[in-house]
Amino acid sequence: MADAIQRSLLLWGCICLVGFGVFQFWNTSVLAMNITLAVLWIVGFILVQFWVKEIWKTPVLYTWGLLALIGLVLSFAFEYHWIPVQGILSPLVSLWLVLFIIGFLGTQNYTKERVWLFIAALPLLVLIGIWIGIPTVSQYSYLLLGITSGIPLILMSFKY
Repeated sequence: MADAIQRSLLLWGCICLVGFGVFQFWNTSVLAMNITLAVLWIVGFILVQFWVKEIWKTPVLYTWGLLALIGLVLSFAFEYHWIPVQGILSPLVSLWLVLFIIGFLGTQNYTKERVWLFIAALPLLVLIGIWIGIPTVSQYSYLLLGITSGIPLILMSFKY
């Protein structure tokens, strides 16, 4: 059981760190980024379902899966201009940061471990930095998104 949770957290931490971190330095379209994230999400969700079979863990897993799916759908909506994003600084990064904050807070609510509150504060700080216009935060927003979402998950994988 603990091994399955550990593998799941490690997998999603690597997906977030590498997935979002690479987009910082890989000049690509939002469409290519969304397709890459969708493939990673599908692979990750299938592996987690395969690894974690205990019924009492599924609410957290389905919540995270739903948040990722919402993120992908909204990312595609931003790309095709179905949703206007004028006036939102770094709309894709802001979207994913908000979804990670919700996910970390939901995990804290489910597990009752206070460390998830601290973890949720990390993407919140990046989000605030983007919204108030700190140049370095805005410049490296994808990298910071990958770091604030991936590294905590990787570190938490060693806890379980």
